[in-house]
This record gives sequence, structure tokens and C-alpha cells, in this order.
Amino acid sequence: MQILLLLHLLLNFSFSANEIHAPVPINPEFGKTVDTCPRARASLPEIWILKLWDHAVSDDGQLDTGAKRPQTLNQASLYRQLEEWLYLHAPDRKATVITSGCNVSEITDPYPHKIRGWTLGDLQKRVSDPGYDALPAPIALKLKAKHGGQVRAFCADNQEFERQQSVALSGARAALGFYTRLADQNEKKQIRLEYRVRALELYQLPPSTPGKVLLKTLNRELKRNLAEFTRLANTRVDFLFQAISRAGPPESRLLVILPGASAKTLAGKLRRAGFGCQVIEPNGYASESELFLGEIDRWLRGEVD
Repeated sequence: MQILLLLHLLLNFSFSANEIHAPVPINPEFGKTVDTCPRARASLPEIWILKLWDHAVSDDGQLDTGAKRPQTLNQASLYRQLEEWLYLHAPDRKATVITSGCNVSEITDPYPHKIRGWTLGDLQKRVSDPGYDALPAPIALKLKAKHGGQVRAFCADNQEFERQQSVALSGARAALGFYTRLADQNEKKQIRLEYRVRALELYQLPPSTPGKVLLKTLNRELKRNLAEFTRLANTRVDFLFQAISRAGPPESRLLVILPGASAKTLAGKLRRAGFGCQVIEPNGYASESELFLGEIDRWLRGEVD
């Protein structure tokens, strides 16, 4: 029922043909193109997919804006690229941005909901700050706060699914971590024993559990969590795809911000549907989730049950 409701909301988003205009090519100072899909149907718009290395933060609190984080360069580069287009190439036009990371809705003024701990009002008070571009706040919300009616911003996600996906990723990390430690015969015996005790406790297995049985359990838990992560990731991509499908005119190009680990999946759906797309990797991008999933994929392809 929840998924059907979200799809209903997405299908009722409306975009005007005059509100979306094609951005200029990527500024190499801010990022690079890592994938493209040629437009197969002239009736469909071009899509910019921007890979975000997101901060992990609950909705009930803002990040410390003075702390240094590895994600800062990625988020600042992404913001600067979009703002350069707004200032230099579309000063009299409107931009439309669709973003993940917040429940399905249009970000209008006023917008009382918090996204990553920030409200639109919070950011409107900070737009003149020297470091506004690097502020650890949602890109779409920052653009809307600074540029007002020049930007239409839409959320196309489910934050509960996002939370569940994070839990699944943590479960996969734990299972793989235990497995590699316990299966490594070169690891010190005492360290392996400590990991065994912790694994038995976490997965509620009796102390007498044979080592092979424990490894099979860890293997099963890894696959279960990975399958759940993938299912939720694909569902969240479907929300974005539904919003994109309502985006409008063939001469337009739409800006989509999403976690980098899902960019390949979204690009694949767009390619199969005939959309033209360009996947942009802003400078500083190094998503831990994407790297970890690649590590898991290589490990699974080389494993022996």
C-alpha cells in the first residue's frame, strides 16, 4: 500500500515545458562524465544524473558545519556545477531538480519538513555565508533556498526505505567482516577466537557451533542482506524513474541527484526506456557504499559454497 501511494504521488507531479532547459556541458573543474545513454526516442527529455556521496545523518539533527568530511568536496563540486549553470547560462530560466533522500513531495516555500536535519528556512538564513556551497545540507534544498522561484525541486524517495537500506548495508558489512577474519588461516588464533565469540553472539548461535556451520551462516547472512539492500535500492530508483517519466518536453534536460551507488541502475532503466542521459561524477566522489558493493560482488563471484 505504501509503495502504491508513493507511485500515485509521483505520477501526479507535473512539470511545465517552459520550466526545464538543457544545461551546458560539464565544467571539468567540478567533475566529469562517466557514462552516457543516447536518446532513442525524440519525445523524451535528456537527463543529467549527478552522483552524490551523501552524509549519513538522521533527520533530527544537523551535521556540525565546522567539521571536515571526505564528502565535502563532492557535495561542493556538485552544487557549484549546478549553480554555474544557473548563473551563467540560464539566468532568466527555471531549473528542475529531482532528488533522492526525502519523501515524495515538491519543495516549495514554505517547506517545513526537515531533510538531513535542515529546513528550507534554516538554509535561507545561510545563503550569504562564504562557505554556503560546501554546507553539509541537501543540494536541492540549498538551491531552492538561494534561488527561490528559479528552481523547482522535487523529492522522489522514501526515507524509511533509505533507513532500511542502510541497515541492510551494515548487516552485509558485518557478515563479510566476520567471514573474512574467520576464514583467514593466517590470522592470529586469539583474534580469530575473539571474532568467533562475537559472531556467535551476534547471530545467536550456540558456543558449540562448528566453524564450517558458522561460515555458512555468515555467507547466508551476507547474501540475505545484500539482496535486501538491492531490493530497496531498486525500489528507490523506481521512484526517481517515475518522477523522471513525468518530466516533460524532449528539448529539455532534467537534473537528478541520487546516491552514486544507484546511478548505474537508474541509467540502465533510462537507457532501456529510450531516454538520453549523462552520468556525472563530481570531483571528490568516492562513495564507500559503491566501493563496498564492488568488493562484495568480486568476493561473491570468487566464493565456493
